[in-house]
Amino acid sequence: YGAAMKAMRSGNAARAEQLLKSSLKMEAKQGAGEKELLQSNIALADLYRARGSFVEAEALYKNALNRIESDGD
Repeated sequence: YGAAMKAMRSGNAARAEQLLKSSLKMEAKQGAGEKELLQSNIALADLYRARGSFVEAEALYKNALNRIESDGD
């Protein structure tokens, strides 16, 4: 996640996307906590939104929202 944020700040969106996708896969595989998964999920959604990929961003935001709402149950 940290390397992806650094890539985003330096304007390397393609590298940030690659790192965030990799981070999400690794976090899911290793059973990372909800906070880490949400953080990467929302960061990738933000990147897609900034790029104008609204359909992809919306899907990720909805996924994050569903996780948050189901965590409260």
